[in-house]
Amino acid sequence: MYAQAQKLGFSTLSYANIFEFGMNVAYPLPNATISTPYDYRNATLYAANHLSDAVLGVNWNAQDGKINERNPGAWDGGVLMDPGVASYQQEMVAQSVRRAALIPHFQGIVVDRSDYARFYNSITTKS
Repeated sequence: MYAQAQKLGFSTLSYANIFEFGMNVAYPLPNATISTPYDYRNATLYAANHLSDAVLGVNWNAQDGKINERNPGAWDGGVLMDPGVASYQQEMVAQSVRRAALIPHFQGIVVDRSDYARFYNSITTKS
């Protein structure tokens, strides 16, 4: 499909969302469990075992100036993430590398939902 669109003169971009993670993620996250190579099959399990430090917890909303005690949630039962945390940055880089390697005619990504950048993590974490 990418090649066909490019032959017609269009640029093709792969969708990425750096502020949201998963679908039907149980929040608050359960405690981490023993990680397996199949964690990726369950968004809650993957977030708990690999990205728990990046899931947005107590946060400040720059739009209304309010402190939120929990993750505001995202579309389709996902959770909001803090893209400034090293574990999540590494995940986003790894996903981008996979896209470039596995999608024929890959040209780049487009980042959606930057409106979530209004949420600031109130908990300082070490990266």
